[in-house]
Amino acid sequence: GANGIVGAGMPIATGAALAAQLEGSDGVAVAFFGDGASNEGAFHGSLNLASIWKLPAIFVCENNG
Repeated sequence: GANGIVGAGMPIATGAALAAQLEGSDGVAVAFFGDGASNEGAFHGSLNLASIWKLPAIFVCENNG
């Protein structure tokens, strides 16, 4: 889905991935975001938590310059 807030999909995907992991399902969360989202704190927090907790998440950065 779309969101009007820059970078808002990443923490949502991180939460969905955490829920999938805790439920023991084989689901994977995917977040698409533009390169401008890397300027947001949610970008760094989401990638960090997904990495530390080994969450089933895929983050796709689109270079839309």
